[in-house]
Amino acid sequence: MKFIISLFIISSLFAQRQLINATGKYMVGTHIWQWETPFEDQLTDKVNDKRTLVVQAWYPAQAASDKIADYGKWVSNYQGFYSHSYDDAEINRSIRSAHLIVIAPGRGTERFFYTMLAEEFASHGYIVISIDIPHTGDVTYESGERVPPNQKYKPPSGLLTGPYEKVDEFFVEAVTLGARDIAFALKKIEEENARFFKGKLDMSRMGLYGHSLGGRIGGQAVADDPRFKAFITMEAVAPRDIRRNGMSAAVVMCLSKAIVPYAIFNIGEVVPLRKSDTYIIILDKFGHNSMTDIPVLDPNAYNYEVDPHTAMKISRELLLRFFDQYVDQKKIKLSEYKNDLVEIDYFSKKR
Repeated sequence: MKFIISLFIISSLFAQRQLINATGKYMVGTHIWQWETPFEDQLTDKVNDKRTLVVQAWYPAQAASDKIADYGKWVSNYQGFYSHSYDDAEINRSIRSAHLIVIAPGRGTERFFYTMLAEEFASHGYIVISIDIPHTGDVTYESGERVPPNQKYKPPSGLLTGPYEKVDEFFVEAVTLGARDIAFALKKIEEENARFFKGKLDMSRMGLYGHSLGGRIGGQAVADDPRFKAFITMEAVAPRDIRRNGMSAAVVMCLSKAIVPYAIFNIGEVVPLRKSDTYIIILDKFGHNSMTDIPVLDPNAYNYEVDPHTAMKISRELLLRFFDQYVDQKKIKLSEYKNDLVEIDYFSKKR
């Protein structure tokens, strides 16, 4: 009996460490790069230190490689956690081209907390990158060195409740540095096209998902690069000037229902001043981190009302549908998505 109970406990713990399988037809490969930028890092004590990015890619694979990718590779806290991707698997030979999706993580989070989203997109034929941005994110390098989130970019208590002009001002530096890092990563990933992706990476139409501060940083990156055709955030907005000038990319603002009263000001700018198709999506019972892997891996981390697996299923369906419509130009409409926990308000492009 003790043996059976022990097996049950072990299997339960193992089950909690499993990510949800992707739903697409392709197996998924993954690869990590560590790239030193030419930009000086002014937030370290090291002389002439450069900002260094960790960029992870997921992509449709030809077949499984010898090794299932560790979850959170290089980060000791996640030993024993596994993804559904394969390290350095060959890109799928049958795919002629694959559009790029960029994930901009939230403040204090790491690139791999969005693995279930990335694997889902890759299994449906996209190439996806998630970028660890120094000082806003939590970055661990191959050497084991860690650069934690800098307190300089942690908003003081009460700031996020307004007035919103102060929020915009507070994040100016973080947005400038982060958007520059994303532009650098795009340049580097384009250089990898011929070698690693065998010429299949198509960057003529791109999409970006940004979570929290990553959405603000991503908004700047999208405004700076006209190849972005789709921009979706979870509880985030683009910087003030971009909101007020409108964006050429289609825009989605996802909000947990509880935060809607605090987002009225932003909605009041984004919708009337839009230049493109714009959506406000309200997610009932969701929390700020429901679109990350964390609630699935640790259901007690936040105690959101929504079941973590349900939240991730909805998140993947919404984001994939949005990118399919505006990046891949498939005959599918985000506005027609139906779920009892999801309210979608669609505002068409102003003519």
